[in-house]
Amino acid sequence: AAPSGVRLHISTQSIGIDFGTTNSSVARANGTGAIELAQFPNAGGVTEAYRSLLYLDKVAARIKSWSGPTAIEEYLAAETKGRLVQSLKSFLTSRTLKNTDVFGRRMSIEDLIARILRDLREKAESQFGSPIRTAVVGRPVRFVGAEKEEDNSFAQERLAAAFKIAGYESVEFELEPVFGGVLASEPSDNLAGVELKLSTAASPAIVPTITSGARFIVTLIR
Repeated sequence: AAPSGVRLHISTQSIGIDFGTTNSSVARANGTGAIELAQFPNAGGVTEAYRSLLYLDKVAARIKSWSGPTAIEEYLAAETKGRLVQSLKSFLTSRTLKNTDVFGRRMSIEDLIARILRDLREKAESQFGSPIRTAVVGRPVRFVGAEKEEDNSFAQERLAAAFKIAGYESVEFELEPVFGGVLASEPSDNLAGVELKLSTAASPAIVPTITSGARFIVTLIR
């Protein structure tokens, strides 16, 4: 059970997405609390961690792109290497880096991120057997490069725009440490579709830690 002062609510069916700097994942939760993680094919079989990168190449005067494990495979197989783009999430706070040149075509950071998010959505839809139009999305308390709260808001707005370009009708953002608190209080469950409510008298304290390819987070939740 959840600690005193913590109320967990799972909607009838919810999609949770972790778009990370290094890896991403998608999960579906239903009203019974059952969690299903999306799995993605790669050279070694399948994986639940989708690499948050993009490979672009010019083929017969057209720009082609691949994301995730497929992007890595295409990059390694190419005799003449195209452009491998990584850690796009790290640029969301930048007000100067709005777009980049890709084989003579200007592409915004939001467009590049959207290409990854669209593949995540389509691959998860194929596995789950239903369309994905809304999602709960984890976001860092402080985005890379943020010096003030306005920078975090700016980064979140850009990320929301990327989700919209990728075909999501609406997304709700939740702070990653809050997800960690849910995980700490319900170690047998995954995070997607779970809402955490903390009262001021919540006890005992929760000290979740989150380790990823880009950061290590320690949080105290009372």
